[in-house]
Amino acid sequence: MVPRTALAQPGQLPHLQVSDSQTLDRLLQAEATLLQTSKPIDLALPTLDRLQRQVTVQVMAAVPNYVPYARFDRRGLFPVEAQKLLTQWQQRYPQSGILAAMQLDRLAEDDVDTNAVVRQALQQHPDHPLVKRAALQWANSDLAPQIALPWLDANPRNLAVYQAVLERQTIEAEVLATFDRAIAQMPDQPETYLSLMQAFVDRGLLTAEVDPLLERLAIGQRKFPQNPEFDRLAGELNRLAERYPQAMQAAQQGLRKPGNPGKLYRLMGDLEIARPKGQTKLALDYYQKAVKAGADFCDIHRPAAHNALEDSDRRAYWQLNVDSIVQGNSTMAAQNICFTNLWSVTTSGLELSSSEWRSQGIALGRRMLPTFDSLLAEDMTIARNNELRYSAPGVLMEWLMREKDYSGVLEIGQKLLPQRQNWVNLHLMMGIAYENLGQLDQAEKAYLAAEQRSLALSSMTPGEEYFAKPRWHLGRLQQKRGNLRAAKQEYQRAIAGFDATYRDYLAGQPETETYHALALNDLGEIALKEGDRTQAKQYFERSVAVSPGLTAAQENLAKLR
Repeated sequence: MVPRTALAQPGQLPHLQVSDSQTLDRLLQAEATLLQTSKPIDLALPTLDRLQRQVTVQVMAAVPNYVPYARFDRRGLFPVEAQKLLTQWQQRYPQSGILAAMQLDRLAEDDVDTNAVVRQALQQHPDHPLVKRAALQWANSDLAPQIALPWLDANPRNLAVYQAVLERQTIEAEVLATFDRAIAQMPDQPETYLSLMQAFVDRGLLTAEVDPLLERLAIGQRKFPQNPEFDRLAGELNRLAERYPQAMQAAQQGLRKPGNPGKLYRLMGDLEIARPKGQTKLALDYYQKAVKAGADFCDIHRPAAHNALEDSDRRAYWQLNVDSIVQGNSTMAAQNICFTNLWSVTTSGLELSSSEWRSQGIALGRRMLPTFDSLLAEDMTIARNNELRYSAPGVLMEWLMREKDYSGVLEIGQKLLPQRQNWVNLHLMMGIAYENLGQLDQAEKAYLAAEQRSLALSSMTPGEEYFAKPRWHLGRLQQKRGNLRAAKQEYQRAIAGFDATYRDYLAGQPETETYHALALNDLGEIALKEGDRTQAKQYFERSVAVSPGLTAAQENLAKLR
């Protein structure tokens, strides 16, 4: 049996002298890979508190690791100790851009000093990439007029900031003013019109009348009359306004101009899906032309397209998604969305859930393997949210697990593990694979690693079933070994996770309830083996109460009656 303490102790790394902010930033940047692997913050805080002029590589990496994963603790506040520590390091290294970015990440929208902190960080570190990214996050908040717009005073030709502002503005006069400001600064760049209007279209809803927006788009169209992107965006705006004839007319006009027609065909397919009495067969034909022309088809998946098509056409529609990935039409982030959408459809009970489609999905996922690393680096949402299920590698592991290809699960898992050690479900899936291959010691190590990460995450994301799942798996492992006493301890520890603090939050979450019920049922079975029918009956009744659909507990209870 692997001792828990062996996995819980932080590694011993040499202390390094850090004399100035630049050295600190270089140190943190060099250790960026530890953002996913460093120890929980509660191990780091006491060590940092004791340090005077020295810093441990691992410990300092734990601080930026903490911030993306947990802005709030269980009380809804940034932990006082962590904030105190961050403030101390900022005072000691005032020119550190990374620490400034961390400070922006930990802000809450209702903090009284948010506006001042963001503006000060931008003034001190105008070119630091992490500070820029953190500031743009706040530009996407309701504070955009106070933060992003003043930033434009110093950076009036930064299209990214204009885009961020437009994504949040909801008052027509403000929307039009932002467009006008950008056009005044950069009137002769096609991207001024195209990228800003695309940002507006990407929202999927109108916060201004279409005609004033079309008027501003027409300014650019007169300057660049042969650019079909202006026609496409005019069509997209009319589509949002449900002016389908005008939208189709704009798309057809764009087709008469030189350039790749893929996006225009994609728009025409969308129009046939959206408009009343649209021709879905024609929509599928347009989509096929779009993919053949290299359009970024993965970006446009909408449930409406799937739902509007006849069952016989859905297979062809999803084959286009596969073709788009194979052809490399999309960005890696878009391909991830496309691949995970394919997974959700093939597990939804439709005719697409055949073994043929699972096999095709596995083959496609394996084909994407060489680009998984760049995908994970690109998609920060996946990294920050600790989500395996929303990543293409995670979906591939799920498919392989369903096919009982446990060696394949471990192959993918071992590729992910060096950079994604905080992903609880990654350790769990690898543990299940090891267990099914009969490698029980390796399985136990994986479950213990999942427990260690889940305990850290449970304080950051209260209410999740993180800690109960690995403990239940550890219990089943001990039960397989015939160590009933150890199994009982693990099941009891799993149940302890469902205390009064979380019960209201967890109510109605099927997966969480299932693990709770399983642990209770297994405790009942152990009690039966030990000859305690009364206690067994109590456990089975509690299991059924938690999850009435758990047939094992119902059957066990019926045997005792």
